[in-house]
Amino acid sequence: MAANQQILHIGLHKTGTTWFQKRFYPKVSNFKYIDREVVKDKILLPGLFQFDPNHTREYFSGISENIIVCEENLTTGIRGNFVLQKGLFERISQVFPEARIVVFLRNQPDKIASTYCYYLKNNGGTFGFKKFIKFRHNNPYNQFNFKPENLLYHHFLELLFQFFPKEKVSIYLYEDFASDNMNFLSRFKKDLDLDVDLSLISIERENERIRKGLIPIARFSNLFTRPLIHHRSVMIPIPFWTGINRRMLKSLNRMKIFGKSPSAMDTMGKETYEYFCDYYKDSNRKLIDDYGLKDIIRFGYPV
Repeated sequence: MAANQQILHIGLHKTGTTWFQKRFYPKVSNFKYIDREVVKDKILLPGLFQFDPNHTREYFSGISENIIVCEENLTTGIRGNFVLQKGLFERISQVFPEARIVVFLRNQPDKIASTYCYYLKNNGGTFGFKKFIKFRHNNPYNQFNFKPENLLYHHFLELLFQFFPKEKVSIYLYEDFASDNMNFLSRFKKDLDLDVDLSLISIERENERIRKGLIPIARFSNLFTRPLIHHRSVMIPIPFWTGINRRMLKSLNRMKIFGKSPSAMDTMGKETYEYFCDYYKDSNRKLIDDYGLKDIIRFGYPV
């Protein structure tokens, strides 16, 4: 392996990045994994006139010759202003111009459903699914506005390739990882030239989707938590209930009595599910035609 190698795992959201941050990359011996707080402090948080790419590049070079950054907020997600995505790509290309970029894609309807379930279980969500996706903050640039166009992956990749050459970008499918963890990781570590003992890796999930029977309980109990986000309702905030409620929901979610986790169709309803499937078909066909990502058919992406 050559010196001065940088790997930037930039997401997307809800594709297992938390697992990679906590269970995989810290155990890679031939790269230095950079803590998320450092990435936030040096790349995400500095303002337009405070950000100095030369100084930031020197800072990361001083940590180690070979580094790994894994931060899903380097992509804007389904609620972000996509105009900001161009700024993020420009920023990381200035700091890491020769980096290897790692991107994970996920079946769009399933990703949307997973985002909603996370909202209920972790963010104090109270809205039903349709109200959740229709919520509009009065500021059109607000991050809480749902933007399904952000998951038109061919546009995302077209923008990424404006800043990094195709040969420097490795595209993976979340479903490939989720369906056969160890075989995927064997290929993954070989692709990226990572020295890691897979026998030391725990494949336990970091963020289990909320069980179907727990959803109405979560929506009710979340009414009494502090309003840390805009897209939710509040009844009477109970002191200290936010933390207690989150731990309670996490504990209850381990109980099989609440049923299985809902599918994307269960979460959205048949009509909405079919709408999103149709919405993403053309984009996904371009993933096959332009980038050769034929495995999206095997994993049920809308085509």
